Amino acid sequence: MKSNIRILVVDDEGLLSEMLKSMLEREGFDVDTAEDGDVALTLIKKNRYDLMTLGVKMPRVDGLQVLREMRSLPYPPKTIMLTGFADMKIDL
Repeated sequence: MKSNIRILVVDDEGLLSEMLKSMLEREGFDVDTAEDGDVALTLIKKNRYDLMTLGVKMPRVDGLQVLREMRSLPYPPKTIMLTGFADMKIDL
């Protein structure tokens, strides 16, 4: 069953991105991927997403910078942060 929900998967780990995309598409979601925050910001400004999974540590523009820049957008997507750094302190 096809869903009207658009999801953006953002992570520099290609295998993780493709796995998430595949799983979400099997559930009927429309999914795009971005390999870093710079690409994600470009896509978010062009398209409207309902949800985004966002890696914290990425090259060029990291996930925290993406969150900061999204604050100025009229319709930022709801965001789930993903990280392998469980003990990391994050200041937004």
